[in-house]
Amino acid sequence: MSSLATLLDRVRRPRYTGENRCWPCTTVNLLLAALGAGVLGVGVANIAPASAGGAVAAVAFALSAAAIALRGYLVPGTPTLTANYFPEWLLGVFGKREATEETTDTAQTEAEAAATGSGTLDVEEELLAAGALEPDGSDDLSLTDEFRERWRARIADLEREGDDGFLLDYLGRTEGEVEYTDKRPFFAAAVDGHEIGRWESRPAFRADIAAADLLADRVDGWTRLPQARRGQLAAGLRLFLETCPDCGGPLSFDTETVPSCCHQREVAAVTCDDCEVRVFETEVRGSFAE
Repeated sequence: MSSLATLLDRVRRPRYTGENRCWPCTTVNLLLAALGAGVLGVGVANIAPASAGGAVAAVAFALSAAAIALRGYLVPGTPTLTANYFPEWLLGVFGKREATEETTDTAQTEAEAAATGSGTLDVEEELLAAGALEPDGSDDLSLTDEFRERWRARIADLEREGDDGFLLDYLGRTEGEVEYTDKRPFFAAAVDGHEIGRWESRPAFRADIAAADLLADRVDGWTRLPQARRGQLAAGLRLFLETCPDCGGPLSFDTETVPSCCHQREVAAVTCDDCEVRVFETEVRGSFAE
């Protein structure tokens, strides 16, 4: 089973599937797949029984649909063709709209808002109460010296001892088969064949797992919090990193336009200046977002 999952991961194109899937491209390719399967079926039916033609058409369409599901499209060059030749009104039908300009300050505000979460959980207040953050003398917050040093030490422990034990502790488990997928633009972790999360990079993953290990002793009712809430607290801390959790280089906040199939999206990102590891990323509203 794991071999099949590994094979599918190699074939899958995250840039064009999942949240990045472009439905105009998917629709066009499904129509082309149906047309191609139909033509193939008719051709076979002309030289063999009609039932054989139908079977061939069904198999051809099924294989084409599987390729589209895994890769986002079947016909090479679809993203470029769709972007160049689909009229704006048709892209609008699928929820694509032209990007509006965003300033870096606005993008940073939205990135912080994304890390703050929603509902009754106030990430910054929780982290202040846990002694992980403190006012820095202005209107901003920063990591406390004590938490910063312990966080760095715990990340180093993960690098030295391996991730598996820390991840299982984070999930409240004593055993399980841990698998990782390190395939840009994401890093994913799975336990017993079930994906439990995706991060911008392995260093971002390690930073979250190390932070969660420290927060477990600082946040009341940590084990009762849903995993998504715990993830919000850990990810929120990454916005306050000053150096790369991988190489120790300086971090920079910026916005960039990321191509995603036939549309583009604006993201706010924290990236290491030295090793270019992506530490944090969130989509900015107002891009060709769905």
